[in-house]
Amino acid sequence: MEGDEIEETLRIFQWGLIEQPHVAYYGQMAAGDLVSLFNKYNQRLFSSNIRQFLGKGGPANSEIIHTAVQRPDLFWYFNNGVTIISNKVRKTVIGGAKREVGDVVCSGLSIVNGAQTIGSLSQIQGENSLDSVMIPVRVISLENGGPDLGIEITRATNTQNRVDSRNFVALSALHQRIRRDLLMDGVTYVIQQTDVDEKGPKLFGVSEAFPAMACALKSVEPTVIAKREISRLWENLSSSLHNEMFPENLDAQVVWRNVEIARIVEEALEASRTTADTSREKTVLAHGNRLASHMTFRISQALSRGGDEEIREIADRVSFFMGAIVADDYPNQYPAVIFKNTEMCKEISEKVCSQVLDSIKYDGEDEAFSKDKSKSFNIE
Repeated sequence: MEGDEIEETLRIFQWGLIEQPHVAYYGQMAAGDLVSLFNKYNQRLFSSNIRQFLGKGGPANSEIIHTAVQRPDLFWYFNNGVTIISNKVRKTVIGGAKREVGDVVCSGLSIVNGAQTIGSLSQIQGENSLDSVMIPVRVISLENGGPDLGIEITRATNTQNRVDSRNFVALSALHQRIRRDLLMDGVTYVIQQTDVDEKGPKLFGVSEAFPAMACALKSVEPTVIAKREISRLWENLSSSLHNEMFPENLDAQVVWRNVEIARIVEEALEASRTTADTSREKTVLAHGNRLASHMTFRISQALSRGGDEEIREIADRVSFFMGAIVADDYPNQYPAVIFKNTEMCKEISEKVCSQVLDSIKYDGEDEAFSKDKSKSFNIE
């Protein structure tokens, strides 16, 4: 492979040595030294990695750059570090047995984890000094490890204990406070990701709370985000979207009640799906779940009706009129596309909310609705 062509001497500070079962050196390297390697070999440096440098535009790489520029003294503490594999590794006599600094010669060098760190820093080298930026590093010898050791290290370092943005909700003081407040009322809000079910009579998690709070907002755009790319709801806990969903003074009971309302809507949609005549009708009701929640929230707030039975009645009407309007206005559009399109959802929401409100102007049920509510809407 192309990494076999690279032979370099790496200077490691505060180095340590592991001799069994495989020789490995660890410590920290100056960011400038690693960037110099990248400038010399470019993407060849990552020939054994699962991916190369992806550019500085992504949120993770932007954060790497921000830390290096604004808080270089803390970079070592914040960064996951760099893993280097090499067919052969030997230490030179420089530094002797002292651990302050040591040089190791690597033959067949390849960086298998840390491409985004090094590539990102290379983008700012000319604009900012990297003199005080140190990066955790380990250099592993493959010499006595068998033919698959390098592949196994690459796979493990890129998949093991992967952390996504959803996990950082557990660090939020606001969500910790909401969790504590709800526990006092016997409700468990799971903010740490686990391998157990996060849904129960008095139990819910982030994956229910965030879309419920998004759908409860006045604008339809957060609802579309919840449907199109739910992870965007929690990817930045300092964003205006998050602050709108979860203001600092938010009553914890509002979160739990919104989750309950979203569940009632899901139950109403499921009941409607069981009586639907065609697969397209069922698909519309399945893909329209977030928008149905949003419209139910809007209508219940407008009417100041918040009891379970009142919510269920509104949700039934929403599912009925939503199906009819989608059938009339978007007969040839895929439902999955409709409910991920902001403009379409705005149009559907306005029409459905208007028709539902008109249908319950009277004390009794709207005659047309009563007559037809047992029938599934017709979508050809």
